[in-house]
Amino acid sequence: MPLTRSMRLLDPTRFAAALLAAVCLPAVAAEVPETLIDYEIEVTLDPATRMLDGRQIIRWTHPGTRPLRWVPVHLYLNAFAHEQTTWMTGVPARRLRADELLEQFPDPWGWNEPVSIRQNGTELSWRPIAPDDGNHLDRSLIAVTLARPLGPGETLSLEIEFSARLPIIIARTGGAGEFFLVSQWFPKIGVLETAGTRGAKRDRWAAHQFHGATEFYADYADYDVRIGVPPGWPVVATGSGGPQSGEAAAEGSGEIAWHRFRQRAVHDFAFSTGSAMAALTETYQPEAGGPVEITFFVPRGTEHQEPSWRRAAEACLDVMGTRVGVYPYDTMTVVQPPAAGLRATGMEYPTLYTGGPGDPLWDLDLFDGVRMSEETIAHECAHQWFYGLVGTNEFEDAFLDEGFTDHWGHQIMIAAYGAEGAGELLGRGLSITELEKMGLPDREAIAPPILFGPSYLLRGHSIGSQFYNRPAATMRTAAGLFGDDVIDAVFAEYFRAWKFRHPGFADLLEAARTAGGARVAEFIEEAFTQTRQPDYRVARMRVDGWSPPRGRLVGEDGSVEEVTDPFEAPPGLGLHPTAREVDGKLTMEVLDAGWLKGRKRRFGRIERRAVTPESGTPEDGWEGGTDEFHLSTVRLEGPSWTHLPVQVMFRFADGAVVRETWNGRAPYRIYRFLRAAPIVEARIDPEGAIALDPDPVNNGRLREPHRRLVNDWAYWIGALAQLVGEALASWL
Repeated sequence: MPLTRSMRLLDPTRFAAALLAAVCLPAVAAEVPETLIDYEIEVTLDPATRMLDGRQIIRWTHPGTRPLRWVPVHLYLNAFAHEQTTWMTGVPARRLRADELLEQFPDPWGWNEPVSIRQNGTELSWRPIAPDDGNHLDRSLIAVTLARPLGPGETLSLEIEFSARLPIIIARTGGAGEFFLVSQWFPKIGVLETAGTRGAKRDRWAAHQFHGATEFYADYADYDVRIGVPPGWPVVATGSGGPQSGEAAAEGSGEIAWHRFRQRAVHDFAFSTGSAMAALTETYQPEAGGPVEITFFVPRGTEHQEPSWRRAAEACLDVMGTRVGVYPYDTMTVVQPPAAGLRATGMEYPTLYTGGPGDPLWDLDLFDGVRMSEETIAHECAHQWFYGLVGTNEFEDAFLDEGFTDHWGHQIMIAAYGAEGAGELLGRGLSITELEKMGLPDREAIAPPILFGPSYLLRGHSIGSQFYNRPAATMRTAAGLFGDDVIDAVFAEYFRAWKFRHPGFADLLEAARTAGGARVAEFIEEAFTQTRQPDYRVARMRVDGWSPPRGRLVGEDGSVEEVTDPFEAPPGLGLHPTAREVDGKLTMEVLDAGWLKGRKRRFGRIERRAVTPESGTPEDGWEGGTDEFHLSTVRLEGPSWTHLPVQVMFRFADGAVVRETWNGRAPYRIYRFLRAAPIVEARIDPEGAIALDPDPVNNGRLREPHRRLVNDWAYWIGALAQLVGEALASWL
């Protein structure tokens, strides 16, 4: 195709000027590194046809040690070309049911095809490749053969013209009426991992087809992008920029208004536009770092909802900036799609992400206290750190960003709104800690370990658990065991060491050892390699009245008593002296079953311990000072993990409370107490430190269960799970 006025982007003189301008980009240049890639892109969007007409130059400096004869390039929009692409046949995309999709949208498909690819003016050949599944119908990844081998340190310049069409909004990207979220839309070079990156022993390409279960992976690059849309259509995008005055031009049958955005050191570029959208911008000064210009892009008529959403975004900048690391860019954009764009909600791109829908629904009294949109914003904002600034490979290690952002999303909500940060529904507060339990697999379910990989191969309903809930609960449990300050230090070290780089799980463990110590790293490693959830439970609690044993008893003074009727025996006959607790201490007998780990074996044992109890409030009606004694027996069961100790608590009728730590390595442990006061409650993990435990109800047992409390808790958790499950089901 010959050069036209709209293709002046490819002019070398103009490109050089753009590179010079990029040095002066407003994105806190001192805090972001130099990159080996830059993209200069010009694209027009025709809303009526959903067509993109694009041209771009990619300049990529070879970071490896061996010559390259070809490079992989992603064409992500081809995932939506037909019903047999790898994305469409994968999970969770297959829930779409193409026939139902076609009933709603006669022509839902999207695609991206290069018109030409040139290297220094030489036309190059390319072909689709399917290294993951061999699907010959999938064109989401292509191999471009170079005109000559590219040596280490040399810079490749690819000039690409492409014609693309956005799908209707099936997931993440596309058009819905007059609203568009334009993401994963341009040809994008794959990642060459050099030796040492994520355990690589030699240089290797880490480029995958587009899969429904995972998202993206790319190197950091500098972007200079010009976007043409109909006049009057506002545009928000990655980075800084806006309309170019005097740049409206007539092309074809309609006018085009140009907008330009630039950003250094980001791994992707996305934009959004819509004829009925409004941009609301304010500058916020976070507690750490420089000021950030926060823009909310919302449907007109929902502007009044923006203050609540903004609070969540500002809390994110404060929490993440002070506890993990400073946000290095000077813009952040939050897109609240209209209801028609619901499937574009909850997505993350550098400096731009989508929250929940902007919709009059949230004005209804029923949802007045619900903060679903705010929680979505907190999660997607945390993605600006993981994987926005710490560039994990989402195709292979999705848990390293989705799980961590789930953890930090909860921390942001707690900081902004308190422990019941999820709001309230029908007058009942929704606790963040209760939400943390949702999505964890049943205690009996065997699921792949969190470390299972690659992530794109994960199948079944465990995707949410493996990527989100279990890693988040693991880090929350680590904070419960070792302290929030310790786990914050681990994340801060991980961020410091790996921002603008590509870590793997081993690098996370190294950060944990450095900042938290060996015990922290050992716990995280064990939690990420288990197939079952660690369910601690009080399996049995029993109280028996104590009486002397029948038969021949020899007292401490050598006297002999023949006991045939315990009720006629002398008071206290055969009672262990410590049971009277004259020194204020009570005695507990502990049977630990021992454990076996591989070839390492620890024999079980029984021991008696004298402990000083805490003083509490006696049970109503308790009258002490009698010669009646009670034998209380409690059996605890656990997951037999090596690095998951747990606190246990026993409460007695006289108000005495005993607490101790069980290392949890044995499959069970039995406690026995011979006292004048019977046990009334046994509880494992009374402080709720083990967020990984999928069933907190069985962590405690009362001698007389409080039925109303149990039923109320179960009812509300069930109702909340159904509500949130239905909301999440709208997204793939």
